[in-house]
Amino acid sequence: MAPSQTRVFIVSTTHWDRAWYVPFQEFRWSLVELVDQVLDLLEHRPGYEAFMLDGQSVTLEDYLEIRPEREADVRRLVESGRLQVGPWYVLPDEYLVSPEALVRNLLIGTRLARQLGGRAMLHGYNPDSFGHIGQLPQILRGFGIETTLFWRGFGDEGERIPNEFWWEAPDGSRVLASFLRLGYGNASQIGYPMRWGEVRPLRFDPELAVRQAVEVIEALRRHAAADAVLLLNGTDHTLPQPEIPEVVERLRAQGYDARHATIEEYFAAVRERRPELPTLRGEFNRGRYSPILQSVYSSRMPLKQRNWAVQQLLERLAEPAASMAWLYGSAYPARELEVAWRWLLKNHPHDDICGSSVDQVHREMVYRFDQAEQIGRIVARESLRAIAERVRLERPGPALVVFNPSLVERREVLVAAVPFASGPDGEAGTLRPPSVVDAQGRRQEAQVLAEREEYWAEPRRTRPRRVLDVAFQVAVPAGGFATYYLEPGATTSVAAGDEGSVRVTGDRQMENDRIRLRVERDGTLFLEEKGSGRRYGPLHFFEDTEDAGDEYDFSPAAHSTTVWSLGVVPSFRWVEQGPMRATMELRWELELPAGLAPHGRSRSEERVTCPVVTRVSLKAGERRAEFVTDLDNRARDHRLRVWFETGIQSSEVLVDGHFEVLRRPAGITPHPDWHQPPVPTGLARRWVAVARTDGSGLAVLSRGLPEYEPVPGKSGVTLALTLLRSVGYLSREGLLTRPHGAGPSMATPDAQLIGHHRLEYAVQLFTDLADLQQEAEAYHHPLVAVRADTRLGMLPEEVRAIAGDPALLRPEQRDLPGRVEGLRVEPASIYVSAVKRSEDGQALVVRLANILDTPSEVSVVAGFPLKEAWKARLDETPEETLETRADGVKLTVKAGQVVTIRLVPVR
Repeated sequence: MAPSQTRVFIVSTTHWDRAWYVPFQEFRWSLVELVDQVLDLLEHRPGYEAFMLDGQSVTLEDYLEIRPEREADVRRLVESGRLQVGPWYVLPDEYLVSPEALVRNLLIGTRLARQLGGRAMLHGYNPDSFGHIGQLPQILRGFGIETTLFWRGFGDEGERIPNEFWWEAPDGSRVLASFLRLGYGNASQIGYPMRWGEVRPLRFDPELAVRQAVEVIEALRRHAAADAVLLLNGTDHTLPQPEIPEVVERLRAQGYDARHATIEEYFAAVRERRPELPTLRGEFNRGRYSPILQSVYSSRMPLKQRNWAVQQLLERLAEPAASMAWLYGSAYPARELEVAWRWLLKNHPHDDICGSSVDQVHREMVYRFDQAEQIGRIVARESLRAIAERVRLERPGPALVVFNPSLVERREVLVAAVPFASGPDGEAGTLRPPSVVDAQGRRQEAQVLAEREEYWAEPRRTRPRRVLDVAFQVAVPAGGFATYYLEPGATTSVAAGDEGSVRVTGDRQMENDRIRLRVERDGTLFLEEKGSGRRYGPLHFFEDTEDAGDEYDFSPAAHSTTVWSLGVVPSFRWVEQGPMRATMELRWELELPAGLAPHGRSRSEERVTCPVVTRVSLKAGERRAEFVTDLDNRARDHRLRVWFETGIQSSEVLVDGHFEVLRRPAGITPHPDWHQPPVPTGLARRWVAVARTDGSGLAVLSRGLPEYEPVPGKSGVTLALTLLRSVGYLSREGLLTRPHGAGPSMATPDAQLIGHHRLEYAVQLFTDLADLQQEAEAYHHPLVAVRADTRLGMLPEEVRAIAGDPALLRPEQRDLPGRVEGLRVEPASIYVSAVKRSEDGQALVVRLANILDTPSEVSVVAGFPLKEAWKARLDETPEETLETRADGVKLTVKAGQVVTIRLVPVR
């Protein structure tokens, strides 16, 4: 092929990590320098056509905070398309954040780009994420994005396909994808002797630049499907090169059709030739061509837990509660929620959420999580209070309004933290034993789990209080609420041995009407399903192995040593025994090696004692055993996991993915010739499961503990859940699981995670995937109870004490019934990721996904009068009018399809 037949597109860019091996402010100092230079080049350098700011918009937000005087220049260049920003707000790791967080990332990123000039770069550019989810094509198409580019993640398929291909999502939507075969900096710093680093003390060599460029062109064009090659002139934190127009002219002189261009021009050239391209489906998380760094799923585990908690708070409590309050006439806190989302999203770049940066970077993440969480909690509190304090009270006792964040009816045991005025003779003391009465007067026993003193503090309101943790059975309508009243116990209460209750039936055994759980003397658990007679176990034993790796990858030492809890007899005690919940506490004293030996080839001889305390609970009516483990980690350089033997033979595991259920092999195929060989661990978002051929099985659910490993054996597949991984370096050389370093070899002592950790997970039995989806929904999105007989959160006795004279009290507006169905989605197998007010303020948005392999007839019923309903893109652009029937809509949702519905209420 002659040079002139190959079209060469040189795109000037940089890859900008907000923080990594130095903290944010230090990188921003360089960012300001970079953008200053880019603006000047675009304004004054002839032939310097465009610059891409790494596919994200936050760079300009960070820049303009320091250089507000240059906003007009930025707007002019963004509007012209020469300064390309977005579509992302930040470049995220795709696996470690929720699917809804990816949607919000694009929503805020494209909006910010529009605010800064009205034009976002509509290409799915996320080159350095440590793998790519299979639903990314559908997410991108939901924003009108039809192309994507990436580097990491390909396996052997890269040997048989060209650089360009069709990437198809489970629902059939697809994007034109470009595999960056030689990396996202294949033409970085051309004309200099190194592709990365500080080159300003050196002289630019134009002949070297041409030789380097030709080398990349010739390597890429052998795989080019349309005689077009993309040269990316920039890599990690590199500055723009003013010499690129000269390089373009020299390449043209050698016969190449070269131009200083944009990604849009490159894809237009590919489409122009209409090549026959192969189609690929599924996720890309393999390491044939580049390191894939899969152990980041367990690095700095507390960050993963905080991210999980804040995502759940914003997505499935604060926004739905604010939406319900908005439907009842309250103002919607749109700006407050966006600020919370921006704080959260700034923790989602891969070097941040992956836990693969220096210590200071991750200390700053904690502050950002705090800000997002504070806003989310305030929004949820004020929204739920605005509704609860309008509910008509039918009985005199303390009233609890129980909110259901799920769009299906929930019948389960609720654990409510109920506040009372402080003091030994306060209202709480008159409720022993308490009972619970619903609005129809039906009475049941309530179990008090704990009692404690707290100090309630809100602006202008501070009071000491007594809080009772009370467990009782509830039935709450979908997306709505139900009201219950606490009253003194009565003889008609449910007794401990009645149907549906929990019973302690042995020294270390408890059961309800569905499962029996027995704890052996070595601390392992065996679980029996009463209906089928199936037994599972041993469950829940600990394995601790050295970790000679780094923040990117786990690695055993040359001489590995594993410590098991099976040889340590724990102590036992019952901490709760009652009809609603029983809990047993197990305590181990694990003697672990203190760290690696100085030579690093084995664990040290010195031992430290690491106390591990697990509380395992069983609730009435559930097929789930819940665990809360408190660990005092005093050891370094190790990985602690908990194992569950399912006893189920299977060649695959089911994994909760992003808008889909993944079926992954229960084992790995070795590829020693890959850049980074496969590892047996993977990421599960909310659960990982092993199923029989009839669809039933056992799942391990976790709250922010994403790393699992399936271990096949003669008795079936065992699931190992990572609880903690302690390491001391950002990157190291010579790992057994990775042949090369992945970053600077800098010490990260905080990553050893010395100190206390609380870890929450569960074992769930299920009959099929739809059943598992509903059970996981209940575990991950607890019901929320709020006292309704309050005023602005103040208890009745607190208000009376302040007023003194009842005549001074303002009248209350209590115009809502005690039981309301809000939104209902059927069938229960449908995954709901968002309930929020639309960005334009006109509609209620419900985002849902069919995670099953077959189409579903979906019904969405609104508990309010509907004016109209629309099917919309993920960016909320209306696409298709939906026929409304009885305040609801029905539609067919394809297998793997994500649907956004706009419900416009009658106002």
